[in-house]
Amino acid sequence: MLAERLDHFHTALLERSSAQRIVHVLGACHSALELAVLWKCDAEAALTAAFLHDIAKEMPTREMETRLRAAGALTPDDENHPGIWHALASEVVAREDFGVADPAIGRAIRLHPTSDGEMSVLDQVLFLADYLEPSRQFDGIDELRALARRDLPAAVDRAVLRKTDHVASLGRTLHARSLRAREAALARAGRRQDGRSM
Repeated sequence: MLAERLDHFHTALLERSSAQRIVHVLGACHSALELAVLWKCDAEAALTAAFLHDIAKEMPTREMETRLRAAGALTPDDENHPGIWHALASEVVAREDFGVADPAIGRAIRLHPTSDGEMSVLDQVLFLADYLEPSRQFDGIDELRALARRDLPAAVDRAVLRKTDHVASLGRTLHARSLRAREAALARAGRRQDGRSM
């Protein structure tokens, strides 16, 4: 059953995505499976979320918006952040086109570009798999990948701070979910620092 579902997702990915997007998604699947096994997360859920997290990434913006509004999936917080609409649309596509009804998988897909103040293990696994998959390259990525294998929440917090710093450096407004994630990451980092200094 799992093999058939993954084959279906793979076929859809080939039909709907560019070669570069396919490389990224397959890399995210690899990383999601690795982290799911390591952190005792449902591997099938992690793979499903990883396969479908960007399934709407290359959908035309007008079509994306139409589907989001029809599904009631575009909140006031999302209106001015079209850069993350692909995640919301991918959740809708996963549910409506592929029958993925598990709300935990949908939430992980929805949160993967922004994260949030509170995240499940599945949310964290997909967020990091998207950010750290093998085709990604940036200064410090190897250290962050190693941290993800040692301390999943600490790696999420570090990734959140890096991503939000980058968005702010571009002069863009952070999404409300990203703001909550940043505040939570800073609070946890402070507690870790206090624990080390005691």
